[in-house]
Amino acid sequence: PGMSAPFMGPDGIATGSGADKVSLIQTAGADAAKTSYGTVAAIGDFPGKKEFDAAFTEHFKADSDFNTPGAYSGPANACAVVILKSLEAALAAGATDDAAIREAVRAYASDPTHTFETVLGTESFDKNGDTTQPYISFYVTDPTAKGGVGDWVFQEQQSFSSK
Repeated sequence: PGMSAPFMGPDGIATGSGADKVSLIQTAGADAAKTSYGTVAAIGDFPGKKEFDAAFTEHFKADSDFNTPGAYSGPANACAVVILKSLEAALAAGATDDAAIREAVRAYASDPTHTFETVLGTESFDKNGDTTQPYISFYVTDPTAKGGVGDWVFQEQQSFSSK
């Protein structure tokens, strides 16, 4: 007999749909995994998500292993924006060698007065270097998704901001 209690874990358990080899859903079976919950330390639902997901899918349509956006696709894009804007500022300020560029990027990105317009919205970091978007997103398995093999679906997100 299988376990009937809900199963919850961090993003490491949300390893793909029931069609993906060695995913939790495939290993347990879609019906057995139906009370499984996974968390992701990022925003799971953001304005423009539908458009971002469509653009991602279109851009990567030729890559059969990487053509569906995952829980970290939007946050990864936001990270790239922060790094690229910080790099642009570092180079404009005259940083030329690798060490100076790295330090200038770090200093610019972690400066609480700088903001970054990302797919997730306006991002910045506090005096401790922590994100001003402290979200945890919760996903649940849907055994009927992906033609009945099951998949992870966004359920809700919670901000852990003390503001």
